[in-house]
Formats: sequence, C-alpha cells, structure tokens
Amino acid sequence: MVDRATVWLAIDSVELTAAEISKALGIFPDKEWNTGDAIGRTGRVRDENTWYIEETLTSDQCEESANANLIPRVTEMFSNRVRPFLDRIATLGSSVECYTVLSFLAHEAPGIELSHSFLEVLAGIGGTFQIDPTIYGPEDEMEGWSTLDGFEVS
Repeated sequence: MVDRATVWLAIDSVELTAAEISKALGIFPDKEWNTGDAIGRTGRVRDENTWYIEETLTSDQCEESANANLIPRVTEMFSNRVRPFLDRIATLGSSVECYTVLSFLAHEAPGIELSHSFLEVLAGIGGTFQIDPTIYGPEDEMEGWSTLDGFEVS
C-alpha cells in the first residue's frame, strides 16, 4: 500500500454558486457541487454550493525518502497553487465558509511539519484548518478509502 497526503480547500456558500465563486477567484475548481446535488449514495442532497480544489502526493511519486517528505511537499504544492488567488478569497466575505484539510494515509504516524509559507496561506484563506490522519497496519484493507463524508475522493 502507498502512503498518501492530500491538502484540500472547500469553499461553501448558500448565496454563491460554484460558478460564481470560480468567476470571483479567476480559477476553476477541481470539483464542484451545487445545492440539491446528491451526496454520494447516501440518499441525502447538498444544502449548499461547494467549490473544491486539492493537491495530492503519494509515496510512489517521490524519488527520495518519501514518507518523511510527503507532508512538506504537498503543502508546498497547495500553497503554490492557492497563492495566486489568495487575496480574492477575502473578497468573497461572509457569503462563504472556507475549510482547509490536510489528510494523510500512512503506515506510521509521520511528523507534521508545516512551513511558514503554508501557515501564511492558511491565514490568508481564513476559515478552519483540520488535520485528518489515517494510520494503517499490514492487515488493513484500505482500497477506495475516503476521509471526506459526502465527498467522492479518487
């Protein structure tokens, strides 16, 4: 099994559609959901619009000692992607809620090193920040795992 680290940003709004958020930010999301869209196979529907981007890095994509570098590298990738439109997030004001999550799947608990640059990006985004670890053992079958309730993660 491959270790994996992901940083994602979800911007939720009842007032603005995902298309309106994209227009305001000047960037298209990786995924978007709108009010009334089905939440996976739960039978529930979304009660707000969501604009979503993510950066993911797996240990098989790293050349060097992968597991020690997954979190710093994926947070750098995320920061580089978000920084160009960071100031535009603030223009959305109180019509949105922002959620940034660092999730990782690892065979052992890694040290979590967050750079000054990444922390500046988090502060610029505002909203909430969550760390969502999943540690697996050799007996675990984690195929198709998802840490996001209602989000379809591939």
